[in-house]
Amino acid sequence: CELLNPTNCATNKIEVTVKPGALQANNDNAGTVDTSKGQSSTTSIFDNDTLNGSKVNPSDVVLTTLVPNPNLILKANGIIEIKPGTPTGTYELTYQICEALNPTTNCSQAIAKISVVNNPPITPLIQIIANNDGIVNVDGINGALEFINVLDNDLVKGLPVNPLEIVLSNTPSPYFEFNSDGTVNVKPNTPGGSYSLTYQVCEKSNPNNCASATLSVFVEVPSIAIIKTAVFNDENGSGFANAGETITYKFKVTNTGNVPLTGVMIADPLPGVVVSGQAINLNVNESDQHNFTAIYKITQSDINKGSVSNQASVQARSAKGVVVDDLSDDENETGDKPTVLGLNGCAIKVFNAFSPNGDDINSRFYIRGLECYPDNTVEIYNRWGVLVYDIDNYNNDDRAFKGFSEGRTTVKQSEGLPVGTYFYILKYKDSGSNPHELSGYLYINK
Repeated sequence: CELLNPTNCATNKIEVTVKPGALQANNDNAGTVDTSKGQSSTTSIFDNDTLNGSKVNPSDVVLTTLVPNPNLILKANGIIEIKPGTPTGTYELTYQICEALNPTTNCSQAIAKISVVNNPPITPLIQIIANNDGIVNVDGINGALEFINVLDNDLVKGLPVNPLEIVLSNTPSPYFEFNSDGTVNVKPNTPGGSYSLTYQVCEKSNPNNCASATLSVFVEVPSIAIIKTAVFNDENGSGFANAGETITYKFKVTNTGNVPLTGVMIADPLPGVVVSGQAINLNVNESDQHNFTAIYKITQSDINKGSVSNQASVQARSAKGVVVDDLSDDENETGDKPTVLGLNGCAIKVFNAFSPNGDDINSRFYIRGLECYPDNTVEIYNRWGVLVYDIDNYNNDDRAFKGFSEGRTTVKQSEGLPVGTYFYILKYKDSGSNPHELSGYLYINK
């Protein structure tokens, strides 16, 4: 229309074509969702979709889920929400976006993938400190119950261990027992020596949370040994044992254990033996063979038996008060054989000359060994066959021929028999009552 003449007008048409925007939906990897930390993805499916070359604004499109997943919810803002209780795994859904101005004609589809994991936060481990124990000395002979509690110097969360909150385990041992409260037993007759025992303290509610330590134990096994030897003292130089002569005993004592010993003493049950020596101490492997001795006076009964046999004993004590002892052996520390000393005193030998001249030297008719055979008879005849002496139970002492007549003769008994040759007859029975007879010449010299 003309501006100055508005009624002067002309009419025509103009055509305008409106084209849809360029819309593109792209496949998505929505990442990983940890259900222990959250239930939704941290990225939107729109982040890589475009409209006319620019990132899609959710208000400019219409979002539709084409292939749903029962575990996933696609929200209008493009965030994928994970339903509670969703198992771990990889999931996907197909969605479509349409231009809001052209919702039926301008659309695009894509697939969104998302991984679901469940990594609960790791609870910080409580602190367990197990400290080594030892060295602890124990009695291996008698054993010991609860000789130590290995938990006494261990800590859980900086506090003393509560046995109810931990599990105690140890390397198996045939000699040691670990109790659940931390105490330890050692069995009787455990071999002596040093032992290293490993144990472990674990949190009962988290068995993988553990700490280990070592218990060092020295097992004491005190032990002692004694060797007893005997020497015959031939005081009269005869080469044969006579009543009243002596035997000297020597003792060698050795500490055969692994701890020192105190109060070492000898006892000898042989009646009449006299033991000398004071109590001594012995270190490990130490021996003594000079402190203890014993003297025994031989009796006629010993000579009759042909030997003296007896066994001594030794006793000592360890620092823990364990008493140990041993019976003597005559050769080595490990044996227990009695000490036997043979006595050669019963062999008959007639000394066929004597001189009853008052000097008390060789003043009687001596028959060595006859004391062993008290069932005897001695007869003495002069050169004319006259019996001048006759006695039973001859004993070389108070019943002995000293040169005086005791027979039925004309010789006065108060007068000694004259120097000369005489004849003796000896009859005796041995221990088996077997008769024996000896005879020969006897010379009296003054």
